[in-house]
Amino acid sequence: SFGALRDRHLAVGVDANGVIAAVAEEATFEQWSESSCMPQEWREFCDAQIVPATGQSFFLPGFIDTHIHAAQFPFNGAGIEKPLMSDDGFLKAYAFPTELRLAEREEAGSRYREAVDLLLTTGTTACLFFATVSVATSVLLAQICAEKGLRACVGKVSMDQNGLGAYEEQTAEGLVAARDFVEQVKGLKSSLVAPVITPRFIPTCSTALMEGLAKIARDNGVLVQSHMSESLDEVSFARSLHNGDTDAEVFARCGLIR
Repeated sequence: SFGALRDRHLAVGVDANGVIAAVAEEATFEQWSESSCMPQEWREFCDAQIVPATGQSFFLPGFIDTHIHAAQFPFNGAGIEKPLMSDDGFLKAYAFPTELRLAEREEAGSRYREAVDLLLTTGTTACLFFATVSVATSVLLAQICAEKGLRACVGKVSMDQNGLGAYEEQTAEGLVAARDFVEQVKGLKSSLVAPVITPRFIPTCSTALMEGLAKIARDNGVLVQSHMSESLDEVSFARSLHNGDTDAEVFARCGLIR
């Protein structure tokens, strides 16, 4: 129950793929080890290494981060005093230039490995990621997550307006890129990593782009992530583009809310 901490002594069986395959009370596990009545799911662990949690150590379920911009780790914590949407605001001063630089594979690989290592070190074992508009380095983020054992849904950012010069796509090209990204991440055949359709948010996405992304998501059975009503200036900006409609109304009309 909430407000109460239960102290349980458990045996946890982790298979060769890093998956928890069996759980039992510690006393029961010890009894099985001395008899022939061990359940089937535990028999593969008969000769396994036993790592005791002693003293003040304990097992804790991994944290889940449901919204994280992997490309923004280089300036983590900076620019929060700036408005989101202005010409010298957070996006144009910090986010867009940094994400544009991470289209370069070597730079992206270094930054993404650093980010994933930090997340795992601090106990985060599952993430919903925004990457950048680059297909190649967004797929690279998915590969790094799979290699390092971080469960992740990874999104290649889609945006075709109100970006930063070179940091936006043409609508048709953006839709081709989004479909290619989904296919490449699925092609990794990782049980830990999945692609996500990612219209950045309404100010940077035309109606045509959002409708096309919705179709890609439906056709491929993948999730959709974005930002909704992120700040007062974003809400005002988005309403000015869509005859006063809310973000939720626009997403629903474009088929991105299911």
